[in-house]
Amino acid sequence: RSQSYARQDIYEEHVAAYENAGVPFDILTIDHGWSVSEGDWTPDPEKWPDLAGFVRARHDEGRRVLLWICAWSRGLPEDECLVFENGDLGLDPRNAKWRRRIADRMRFLLGTDDGCVGADGLKFDFTGPMATPHALRGSAAKPHGYAHLHRLYAAISDAARAVRPDSLLDYQCAHPQFAHLHNMTRLNDFFLPQRQAVRVMEMRARIAQAAAFDRLIDTDCPAGIEYLQKSSRFGNISLYLTHEQLADPAIVAAIRENQSRPDPV
Repeated sequence: RSQSYARQDIYEEHVAAYENAGVPFDILTIDHGWSVSEGDWTPDPEKWPDLAGFVRARHDEGRRVLLWICAWSRGLPEDECLVFENGDLGLDPRNAKWRRRIADRMRFLLGTDDGCVGADGLKFDFTGPMATPHALRGSAAKPHGYAHLHRLYAAISDAARAVRPDSLLDYQCAHPQFAHLHNMTRLNDFFLPQRQAVRVMEMRARIAQAAAFDRLIDTDCPAGIEYLQKSSRFGNISLYLTHEQLADPAIVAAIRENQSRPDPV
């Protein structure tokens, strides 16, 4: 599974692969799988024996590091969560225990004091789970619908900015009422043929910029040659590349062409 690759040794190898290919980058995202569970944002000690040291090494290279988080509650105790009629659990932004947990995790993950990780921001993913009143156990007055999502986004953004006001918050959300809660909009995963990537993702970028008042754009995951040549026309170049792709001269040439544009976004 993809999250099994979110390991310190593998990430160090991957950073080296980019450098060996001559492909520069400014920001590294540690993706799904670095924490002990999706809901508990504590580094997995087997996968990341020295997450803070890894982040410091990237800072020494002049780079920044984002940490992946999501809206799932897996790994959290029931008394911190919304409880659904079917027994499933969800994040509850009005739960005082959960909010204290998030404040503590943000101090640890984004803080710069001794013993903190010192990361530079968050990639907020898997944001689809939305509480509905008929599915909640107990009072329908519990937060639900888009009001629930807005409270959830706000709780995470507020906790991050309380520690790092300059945090880069990269969210997959294109909605004017959410625009103040993040400063970069992900265009989201792409599962269509690569020949459609430029047209589809450029349209997503226009929607995202209109909805979020011209925020930064994360052009996300297409890896076709044309997209790797042109994505800087409408956003910040985003690279999801395997070692095999980094060894492909045509792919590397396309990235360099994109990065050398005189007016990148």
